[in-house]
Amino acid sequence: MTHSKTEFKWTGNPLAATLSVMRQLTCTVLIEQDETGACIAKVPGLRGCYTHARSVPELLKRVHEAIMLCLEVEGKSAKPSRFVGVQQISVAR
Repeated sequence: MTHSKTEFKWTGNPLAATLSVMRQLTCTVLIEQDETGACIAKVPGLRGCYTHARSVPELLKRVHEAIMLCLEVEGKSAKPSRFVGVQQISVAR
């Protein structure tokens, strides 16, 4: 998960000069498909953040909601880990 940009939005009365800072986060999402065809999304950078759906478009909506909920629950204590990569390894069976 990386902080890609900071966006500034004015809120309330412009004369009151209230400034709200919105942070844009970019998350790595791993998507797998199980034996029933269901799609499963995991966000390795946020502990316990995962969801599932029958289609990828629906999965993307749900994973966005899951990320928002995880960040809301963790609050300022959220310390996302840095995603390093994915490697496929073959083993003899």
